[in-house]
Amino acid sequence: MRRGKPRASAVLAMLLLLHVGCGTPGALPSLTIPGFGGPGANRPPVFVAYALLQNSLRQLQLQANAIDLDGNGLVITYEQVSGPVAVERSSFRVGGAMNILLDIPSDGTYAFRIIASDGFFYSDVRVTRTVTTPPPPPIDPSTNPGTGTPDNLVVGRFDVTITGQVIDASGSESFAQPATIEIAPRPAVYSGTNALVVTMATDALPTMNTRATGALQFQTAATRAGIPTDIVTVRQLINEISILGDGHGLAIASGAAGVFRPTARTTFAVEIGFVSARLVVNADTISGTVEFTDAGGTILYTAQLSGIRL
Repeated sequence: MRRGKPRASAVLAMLLLLHVGCGTPGALPSLTIPGFGGPGANRPPVFVAYALLQNSLRQLQLQANAIDLDGNGLVITYEQVSGPVAVERSSFRVGGAMNILLDIPSDGTYAFRIIASDGFFYSDVRVTRTVTTPPPPPIDPSTNPGTGTPDNLVVGRFDVTITGQVIDASGSESFAQPATIEIAPRPAVYSGTNALVVTMATDALPTMNTRATGALQFQTAATRAGIPTDIVTVRQLINEISILGDGHGLAIASGAAGVFRPTARTTFAVEIGFVSARLVVNADTISGTVEFTDAGGTILYTAQLSGIRL
């Protein structure tokens, strides 16, 4: 008799033999096959958010947040699908959360695939962004970009509200904090190259209030050997200010490092290791985005802000 392929019933019988456990005597064995939609079945990860953004420094930010409905641990990765080759500048990954900063060599259309896996199933999404270099803006004679002189219209103190979230290994926690932003010309005695010094501080300081999630204290200048110097790079283009760099290891002039408080669950503030921010001043209003990573690279502070001149 010619042998053929095993029938479906035979395959199912073999699976039952492999998965039967020692349960209650007389009870039917339980069977869980990952991917079959019955109770207890494993399910693929689900993406709740993903984006490919471009910041003011012509860098790409690849962001994603995935969850596993079964509570399994996730590993999230990405790959470039098309476009000029982008180079990773910084990477933040905790569980299903990912935030990647990428340097790009030129204009073009960039496409990436983001993959989340629970070790058995994976889900993926694709994101695309076209980058083009805009023409330079016309020179506004009412401002003197980058000089820090009194006729620079971005200089001043602003009353703002910062809203956002902090993401760490335990998940994400939202916050809203009143804050003050001061944009000042560089001091007369200064060893750095930045034309401006930017200070951000929430009303509840992270070193004073143990339950103020999202509390922040940061300054772009630090004191070394008694002389202020740059802690990160500050650039100004007309009414737009960008702040970027690694601020780890330098104490600011007040004697405290740039710090933020991750969540109400923690009993300590964490030191800022990396900053990326963009501020836009229009007459007496200010708006923008800020992003901080702790010195260990495991906690991400991301927020938007808006306010008025004091």
